[in-house]
Amino acid sequence: MKRRQMITDIRIGDHQLKICGHLCSERGNMTPVEALQLALEKEDDALTLYRKLALEHHAVKDIFEFLVNEEEKHKKILKERIHQLQQ
Repeated sequence: MKRRQMITDIRIGDHQLKICGHLCSERGNMTPVEALQLALEKEDDALTLYRKLALEHHAVKDIFEFLVNEEEKHKKILKERIHQLQQ
């Protein structure tokens, strides 16, 4: 029987969302482009995390590589929509 590997070194607080910050407009509301740029930033954060976890946890590397691929797809969609809105 294979022993289960526990992933205990992930501190969720290290990866929590930074909401709004520099992307919010002065009036306190985000434009659609700003909202999509924030989403794009979050996709980048997820990519960084999943790539790191894929390197550190070989037993589940395939899952994290799948998630990296999904995040790349999301980034492409977001970039396309940002481009459309900026036309």
